[in-house]
Amino acid sequence: MREKIFFLGIIFYIIILSVDYGLASTIEGVVKLPSINAKGDLYISFEQEPQENSSFLPGLETESSEFSRPMVIIKAEEIKSDLVAFKIENVKPGDYWGYATWDIAEPYCSYSNLAEIGCPGFAGDYVGGTKEQVVVPEDNDVKDVYIECKYRLVENKPTQP
Repeated sequence: MREKIFFLGIIFYIIILSVDYGLASTIEGVVKLPSINAKGDLYISFEQEPQENSSFLPGLETESSEFSRPMVIIKAEEIKSDLVAFKIENVKPGDYWGYATWDIAEPYCSYSNLAEIGCPGFAGDYVGGTKEQVVVPEDNDVKDVYIECKYRLVENKPTQP
């Protein structure tokens, strides 16, 4: 009897491990930064709805389980060139808009409010977004996502490069 219960326990454990919970997708890509002499953290996030203030981004018409959105923060000391690779794991399937903020000017983004508002950027920072939605299928990786962070915020409003 004990062997049967043990055997059923192992079968149950294998079944639980084999269930696809739809969280195995990954988004990978690069962010192109302006070629300027500046340092700052890079915030990359993916939203299922376009951000309200994203109308300045062309094409936008309408590591990170601790945050409520797919997000990665690349610290300033890890940025070695103007092409910065990123990878976000455990992304739920869906359609996303990608955003990047290169936080090079004060006031700097606060880690305490990232889950609610992300890092919108302030005057002097650079921002950008994907030109099209990023479709994340269930249990499948999305590669070659490109975000150009080329819009400099002036008085918290973006300017053309």
